Formats: sequence, structure tokens, C-alpha cells
Amino acid sequence: MKDVKSMFPEAEIKNEELFNWVEKCLLVVPEYFWTMPASTSGKHHLEDNMEGGLVRHTRKSLVSAKELRYVFNFDDSEMDVIYSAIILHDTFRCGVDGQEKKKDGKLCSDRLHPLYPRNGLRKIDPSETIKKEVNLIFKIIEGHMGIWSPIFRLYPMSLKREPIDRSDMMIIFVHICDMVASRESIKVELK
Repeated sequence: MKDVKSMFPEAEIKNEELFNWVEKCLLVVPEYFWTMPASTSGKHHLEDNMEGGLVRHTRKSLVSAKELRYVFNFDDSEMDVIYSAIILHDTFRCGVDGQEKKKDGKLCSDRLHPLYPRNGLRKIDPSETIKKEVNLIFKIIEGHMGIWSPIFRLYPMSLKREPIDRSDMMIIFVHICDMVASRESIKVELK
């Protein structure tokens, strides 16, 4: 079984119910998530362009979150949501099972991938007590590519509204952690 603790030891999800929901989600994500390199183009994640590189990238994003959380003063419940969103943010990177995006016969990143987890994981029904958190997780995933996220292309004014709320800060934070983990000029070590 692919469980959160063994696959993503950097994630410290304290809410047991949310933790269990994430574990159930990992059972239904496309199998390619576990084996593909972090970058299908070879332009980013050079250190993680190997089998299982996308999981390594996810782990590095979790390390970044753990190190940077205090800049935003996130509490433990907010970090539970952030860790969950990071774990799931690229699980549908190449699309949904059976409809994966390919170029020259090889899997490649789908620019719309932030939109797929909400639908792809809908069969993992959260309990009433964590529905709000799960909706926020999907909102964060949908915006995790920052200005390159499809959601911001559809609604560009959403980037310019003020004041931003905590959920907006969480989206920005996950985007920063994702970028930090993908940049060769910034070294993120895994233990």
C-alpha cells in the first residue's frame, strides 16, 4: 500500500481524518504519478528527472513548506491543508487514467492538470467534518501554478483583488514551495 507516512515522511498532517482521506486518494491516483520523472520536457527539475522523480519533487515541495511556513505564520490546521494539497498537486500531471497526454508516444505534462484532481478524486468522499478543508485543498491545487494556472487564465482579475484572504495566501505559498522544489538554483535536500 502506498501510504502517506512512508511515501511522504515530510508531511506532518495532524488531523487524522484528513490524513486518512489523503491516503485513500493516493490509492486512486494514476499509476504514472509514482514512476514518472519530475519533468517531461527536461527543462525543470533536472535533479529529479528519473524514475520516481515526480514523487521526489513532491517531497521537496513538502520540505520547502516545512521550512517556509513561519514566514506566513500558518497554524497546524492550515499546514494540514497545505501538506495535503502539496501531496496531491501533481498526481494528475499528465491527465486522467486512459486519457493521458502524450507527445511522441511519451507522457507529457498537461497544462490543465491543476483542474483534474477535484474530479479525479471525487469518489473519495470526505466526511462532513473535513469537507471545508477538502474544498480548500482543491482550490489550492487549482491555483498551484500561480499566474500559469488555468484558473487564473480563466479569471485573470482574481489575481488583482484586494485584500487577499488566508486561502489566497495558501495558494501563493504552495505555488512558491512548488517553484522552489523545481529550481536547480535552489537546493532542497531530502533525508
